[in-house]
Amino acid sequence: LIIFLALALSTPPSRVSGGDLMSDSNLLLAFIRGLESFNTKILNNWINGTSPCTWVGVGCNEAEDTIQTLRLPSLGLHGTIAPHTLSAMSNLRVISLRSNRLTGPIPADLSTATHLRKLFLQHNLLTGPIPSFNSTLTPALNVMDVSYNNLTGQIPSSISTLTLSILLLQNNSLSGSIPDGIGTGSLLQFNVSNNNLSGAVPASLRTFPDSSFGGNTALCGLPTSNGRCGTE
Repeated sequence: LIIFLALALSTPPSRVSGGDLMSDSNLLLAFIRGLESFNTKILNNWINGTSPCTWVGVGCNEAEDTIQTLRLPSLGLHGTIAPHTLSAMSNLRVISLRSNRLTGPIPADLSTATHLRKLFLQHNLLTGPIPSFNSTLTPALNVMDVSYNNLTGQIPSSISTLTLSILLLQNNSLSGSIPDGIGTGSLLQFNVSNNNLSGAVPASLRTFPDSSFGGNTALCGLPTSNGRCGTE
């Protein structure tokens, strides 16, 4: 059952124990208030003045007094991800908001979430570009799945500075070339199929099967089935 924002979440958040935990809980409430609707499991559980470590989908390291994971898959989240909420949390390492109805852009400030390791935003209605994640601001990021959205623009070249093990970008509307050096020596899963990509497949990615690149008619070179590039 999906419902609209209610008064229980519209009042200012109360203090909970711990400095970082208090700040993080306020940021989570700001994130959820920014949505248009969500599942009743959240409304009935995310209550002002209670520890966020007891909230649905929230995982804490209580010894460090911080929230480390946010997992809210398939909970009917509808609306945009408010900027300067999740990215501002003190030690958030995993964000999983997959299989919802999130719209609008991926906030650019997520690329400044220093402790972020895993990002799961697949199967939503997100639009706009992929933020410029990079090894300077998000050095720990090693899993990114933003597949099955409506993302546009180019794959940021800065992503090639990350040590990624999983990069899944399929079924979007991304264009331009695939940056050289993505996942060199570290990628275990990679897929950019069904986009509007063009140019040659970088040598570092040629161990992946044709299915990782299919549906991009302007991509060329091994391992695609589109033939050799003009420069090869």
